[in-house]
Amino acid sequence: MNMIKKHMLVMVMVVSMFTGLAQGASDYDRLKPWLEDETIAVLSIDINNINTQTVFDQIAKIAVADGQLDQNMKAEMDQTKILIDGYINQFRTEGVQFVYLLANMYDLPSFYIVVTHEPGKACPSVAGVIQLLNAVVVNGMPFIKLDTVKDENDVLFAGSATTLQRLQAATRPERPDIASALKADDSYGVKLILAPTVSLHRVIAETIEPVDLCGEMFTGADINSSVQWAAIGLNLDKQLQITYTLKSADGQAASRAAVLVGKFFECCLKDEIIGNDIRPLFDALQPVVTQDKLQCSLNHEQINNMLIPILNTMAQSDKLQADSYVSMKKVKSILLACIIYCDKNGNKMPDALNDLLVAGELKAEDIASPLPGSGYIYRGNDLTTKVKNPAAMIAIYERFEINGQASFTIGFMDGHVERRAQAAFTEALAKDNALRKEQNLTEKPDETVK
Repeated sequence: MNMIKKHMLVMVMVVSMFTGLAQGASDYDRLKPWLEDETIAVLSIDINNINTQTVFDQIAKIAVADGQLDQNMKAEMDQTKILIDGYINQFRTEGVQFVYLLANMYDLPSFYIVVTHEPGKACPSVAGVIQLLNAVVVNGMPFIKLDTVKDENDVLFAGSATTLQRLQAATRPERPDIASALKADDSYGVKLILAPTVSLHRVIAETIEPVDLCGEMFTGADINSSVQWAAIGLNLDKQLQITYTLKSADGQAASRAAVLVGKFFECCLKDEIIGNDIRPLFDALQPVVTQDKLQCSLNHEQINNMLIPILNTMAQSDKLQADSYVSMKKVKSILLACIIYCDKNGNKMPDALNDLLVAGELKAEDIASPLPGSGYIYRGNDLTTKVKNPAAMIAIYERFEINGQASFTIGFMDGHVERRAQAAFTEALAKDNALRKEQNLTEKPDETVK
């Protein structure tokens, strides 16, 4: 499956699972029993008001505009929708009402889940999803740790045992910042609330060194005065809508924050952290200041215009990765065939790749590159396995292009293969020729240069 399709399906699954449509999907009174003085983030979802068809229609519209939607992708999206709808229907049958994901300074980087449901009903499907989350491993480590699941008083908790003990023992604090953030986007079914705590503000002030953002100095104090709380709302009824609000200490701090946001975007573009093709995203996200708040709201047309260039960039990146994999796999197989040929022919490399066909080591299709570019450039005809520094001697390479950018796959005499950009390839070629000169071998130019 094309990698861009995988990205699209992931987007569909994430948006579908975390998109609610009813007003007041979460409120402070419902959430308060699970808040602490060190709660820094809350994601709330109304499970009873999820419209997967609308989500999939919106994603399909973006894919069509980007030229990515074909019959295979449509079939995969339909299958994914059936799977998600199955889970959602199970949740609804079990009486699930709201799902909260809460992050706390005590637990970082982990979080805990709170699920409210109808009285007297169990939630086996939710417990099953939690088991799946616990099974996710990243870099050999569990992604999260929700080792304790407890359903009591029509609320299911999933998190660590120490978190549950702390929540049960703690006195409920008042969190007016979270209450205000919830009200900021009260018409949105999914809300992400960020509320820096006193201790987090202290950490920020003490640890963040001054940073120059394109001529504007930025400090930890700027963060603390700029963000008292933040609310990001997502709604997808007939049309996608997203809004965000950042509450600052006062109007002056809000104006300062807006300047720093613009400077941050400017630096990202200047340092090529982001490309100009996704500049519309950053332009659209630039907030306006209203009294002591920074606010931004995006409608479906703006979001479509933002997503299409991003998806194009993702597609280009995925194609590069896919082509790189194909190139490295085939160059590696040709290189190994050459080394096997050496073993059978007095440590001498074949005079040409066609000799591998005659010897039966490879077939014709094995030495024909499927990628647009120069094909396989063989320069090992005068080499043996006795050459000096075989890890730097180039036996074969391939140049291929994506959107005008060159990439090279290099097979070295010691049997390893690398992918390098133009500058690094030129450096490797120069080192190879220096070794050739030392060993009285003919120096060879880059044969992909016309």
